Amino acid sequence: MMLLLLGLLVFIGMHSVRIWAPAWRGAQITRLGWLYWRAIHSLAALVGLVLIVKGYAEARALPGVYWQLPFAARHGMLLVMLLSFILLTASQVPGSHIKQRVGHPMSLGLVLWSSMHLLFNGRPAALVLFGAFLAWSLTLTVVSLRRDRAAGVQYPEGRLSRDLLVCAIGVVAWLTFILVLHQRLIGVAIL
Repeated sequence: MMLLLLGLLVFIGMHSVRIWAPAWRGAQITRLGWLYWRAIHSLAALVGLVLIVKGYAEARALPGVYWQLPFAARHGMLLVMLLSFILLTASQVPGSHIKQRVGHPMSLGLVLWSSMHLLFNGRPAALVLFGAFLAWSLTLTVVSLRRDRAAGVQYPEGRLSRDLLVCAIGVVAWLTFILVLHQRLIGVAIL
């Protein structure tokens, strides 16, 4: 469990610098330059991710199941996960109404992803992993929206064609993940 906790600390910590220490982050970018800062940020995030994967693999073997929802409830989870994939896609495809209205679709997509996984995984390691991501993504969403509001950020008008593209990519990614990748990468078959 220690590797998992360390990985979460590194990964979430590095991604939270903008939330908790924006002045320090700005000073580092000025001192190092944007490229070096991104390299350090990316390397730290990668190290954190590797520690999370290794730590979660080890911690999954810990005994105990606090809850387990009925199998039939997975249908609702799958629909919420589809929405999560669409939101994650909207964060990467500019010019959609989704991005315009939501503001921070990636953080909201992470809220949905982590809450569904927390709800459906009642084991101790899952509680730590998905609980940490849920707390972080909720904080990130609230802080980002407040920061935008204070700065008067206006997102550009979205286009229907971009929404259709976002939805198409999100659906394909979702189907690929539930039919193939979740089993291969995580070791858990969804269907």
